[in-house]
Amino acid sequence: MATKSIVNISSPSRLAPIQSELDELVGEVESFMKQQLLTEVNLESAAAVAAVYHLESGGRRIRARLALQASLALELNRSDAIILAATVEFLHNASLIHDDLQDDEVMRHGMPTVGAAFGTNIAICVGDLFLSATYGTLGAYSNSSRLPQLIASVHAATSAAIRGQCAGFPHDEGDSPNNLNFYRQVAIEKSGALLSLPLKLAFLAAGCEQYVQQADEAAKEFAVGYQIMDDLQDFEKDGPMAMNVVVVLQANWHIETAMELARQMGLDHLQNAADLAEKLPNGVGYLLRNLAISLRQDPPTT
Repeated sequence: MATKSIVNISSPSRLAPIQSELDELVGEVESFMKQQLLTEVNLESAAAVAAVYHLESGGRRIRARLALQASLALELNRSDAIILAATVEFLHNASLIHDDLQDDEVMRHGMPTVGAAFGTNIAICVGDLFLSATYGTLGAYSNSSRLPQLIASVHAATSAAIRGQCAGFPHDEGDSPNNLNFYRQVAIEKSGALLSLPLKLAFLAAGCEQYVQQADEAAKEFAVGYQIMDDLQDFEKDGPMAMNVVVVLQANWHIETAMELARQMGLDHLQNAADLAEKLPNGVGYLLRNLAISLRQDPPTT
């Protein structure tokens, strides 16, 4: 398939959409997602009710914002931008619901999780419903010739996230997770796959697949940096057998040194992410760059 030349966008508002513009679009994504869930067949099902409950529990919708900003930068139409944003959010939220079940979490965003509020069986069904909605939503994309690549990219991201999730389960006693390369790979697959997907879908939808690998590398660096910063905050809660960067580094360093090394590693990955995102054409990496810089400027204290 021929690749499309990147368009030249001179308007700063397309490179850096104002917050109110993204907020408005995110609101449209939320409404669209509810419409997809509350079909005539599914309107009164327990799974649909629980699914809407989960959506209304909140969240920053980072992946939706990444998809929307990238779509605007590549001049995709508004309807398609919303479809791509809803696609990545459905997939991300499916992973959150299943992740909460696996981690026995009872609260999310200050509210009971779907599992705590509706029970494990309903929560499993809701996660499956979100996963199905991912593909159902993407099927509405206007250019059907792009769908094979888009669907394949979603499946690849789903597979990578599942692989990372399985590898990241707490280790058995005596099997200490002390391999730093393995830790990075788990972070890349568990978090990076769904963080890179919004940018990759936008490039593929615009016919600019030659930039997909660049977007993937930027998101991977951000994912590792983000995971390290999150680990620093959660170290005491995670415990000694968790897949936590401090646990990994403690195999060779004292706890204080391990935490400082982890902090510096996280800062380095976030800087790499910002640098790589800035090099993406048309300002597609604008929001990812800003997220990396923001987290880098306010890291957890050690």
